[in-house]
Amino acid sequence: MWVLRDDFEDGQLDATLWEIEHSTGSNIAETNGDLVFELGTNDSFLTHVLSALAYDFTNRTVTIEIPTAVVEPPNSDVDVSFAILGDEGNYVEFYVDDGMLVCAVEINSQWQAIMSEPYNPTEHRWLRFEDNGSQVVWLVSGDVGSPTNWTVRSQYDLDQVFDRRWTHVGVAVYGTTTNQGGTYRFDNLNVDVGTESHCPMDSWSDDFDDGDVSDGWLHADGSGGCTIQENNGEVHIDCATGVDDYYQIYSQAGFDLTGSNVTIQNTRAPESGSEMGMMLSVWAPNLQDGLLFDMDAGTNYLSVVDAGNKNDVAQMSYQAADQRWVRIREDSGTVSFEGSSDGVAWTLLTSTVPTFAVTTMKIELTAYTSTTLTAPAGVSWDDLNLPPAP
Repeated sequence: MWVLRDDFEDGQLDATLWEIEHSTGSNIAETNGDLVFELGTNDSFLTHVLSALAYDFTNRTVTIEIPTAVVEPPNSDVDVSFAILGDEGNYVEFYVDDGMLVCAVEINSQWQAIMSEPYNPTEHRWLRFEDNGSQVVWLVSGDVGSPTNWTVRSQYDLDQVFDRRWTHVGVAVYGTTTNQGGTYRFDNLNVDVGTESHCPMDSWSDDFDDGDVSDGWLHADGSGGCTIQENNGEVHIDCATGVDDYYQIYSQAGFDLTGSNVTIQNTRAPESGSEMGMMLSVWAPNLQDGLLFDMDAGTNYLSVVDAGNKNDVAQMSYQAADQRWVRIREDSGTVSFEGSSDGVAWTLLTSTVPTFAVTTMKIELTAYTSTTLTAPAGVSWDDLNLPPAP
């Protein structure tokens, strides 16, 4: 969790850290060392920033500073939220509204207040969530400068809300159609704790054996013509006749590819002329930089995406026997694309030296149709970052 750290001092929100959403009448920016929300008049849109990645909250804290008091303009109804989330329907939050500070949870889209008290901008200058091993704890501090004195306000069983291993962080301001705007400032997210690095990419594994796609994956699809399921120890994506579509899963968390690798077994790969493709790729959170091992209807396209521009480093025929296992590996600045028949002995297919950092990358598995299918087709994977079965 402490990988996510931002003092908002560089004047530009980091797109590798944050996803930003606001209406045309409102704005979010880094100004004078603060994260500043400018809410438009009569704007009822949920103006927010959300961490681009999920982080492990286990035995960690998440802290933010509200350096200036939350003040609603006259005749307005504006809500301010600092939250940790599993998803939009399952989260824990601090909530400031109508002069009250509220500790609340939402479980399966059912919101409930756990504790409320009059909002005091001096006593509530700092807000913190803490995982004590079983419960999430809400804490506040009035310290000026780095906070050291904390007061517990409430606690709740976090296991009832979401899986702490996949935690997003969000800050939001939203009003009603009658609000009169306003300015709301935040600062110093997690600057009071030590820094951490992302885990090596090969530290996360999935054997696809439990019959349910892990919460560590997020899903994206096109028009619904392709479906995913996990059974018989593999993950399968299948597309129907007449479909020109895609389906992908990608890791919620980010990982460090430096000196590491990502490996997977292709248990059902597209053959030449199959009208299907499958891809193992790693991406920066802003999806502008990536490394792609793309197997399209019997041809490998080994590619780099740099600042949104795709370049095919190599192209070759896909060999089902020799490339049943595929790997993207980094060593001393060089990224290698490799294949293996057994997951033990590896053959170099090509290599490249990316110009972008690979310290924060998401893992993605994608299946897609290269043209409208004339017959049902699909692909399957197994053993993400796991050795072959003995």
